Amino acid sequence: LYGFGRYSPDLRDTLRISHLQVQRFGILLDTGNYVGHPLTGWFYDNWGPKVACLSAAVVVFLSYGSIHLSLASSWPNPLWIMDLGFVGVGFGSGLGWIAGLGSTKEQFLSTPHLGHAVSVLVAGYELSSILVGISYHYVGLRSLFLLWACLVAAVNILGAAFFTHKGQDKQSTSSYADEARDEGDLVHEYESLAEPRIGVNNYVDANYLHEKILPE
Repeated sequence: LYGFGRYSPDLRDTLRISHLQVQRFGILLDTGNYVGHPLTGWFYDNWGPKVACLSAAVVVFLSYGSIHLSLASSWPNPLWIMDLGFVGVGFGSGLGWIAGLGSTKEQFLSTPHLGHAVSVLVAGYELSSILVGISYHYVGLRSLFLLWACLVAAVNILGAAFFTHKGQDKQSTSSYADEARDEGDLVHEYESLAEPRIGVNNYVDANYLHEKILPE
């Protein structure tokens, strides 16, 4: 995303398109990432980081792969393939980013190091444009997208292997709370049913409690 300006002139010359057309790819890249965040956030909330990272790996790999094939093929490809490719790269990268950010927040939320962890993640996200520039310098435009297809997919697969999601723990805590409420309701019912059986001497009929209430 941040390294687009590094290779966009070469991309424009290779495809023999106008400056306005090549900038459209950058706009679509931004759109897939930033406009797609509400959807990627919903995806992460419902499916967790493992599925999100694996999905990001597939989307980015296919999207970068389509861009690579469009550049490597000898026959002219319609620009809409490139359009879809850049939208997919932005969306898939955003999905992996949300998974990483959400998992980091969950991991460090109960520690005094949350700000440090998130700041390192944000710095790595933005400074990755340096890696784009370095890789472009050494491999060139035609191999750049294939390299990053494999690299981003591999990083997201690592995320799927190591990221954890505390949603299950929250569900367990919720079930324990529900169980505690059920026990509280039972005790309340126990007391309300026992109250009419208290006699003039203020004692509870034990046989009534064991035979009538406890089996229920």
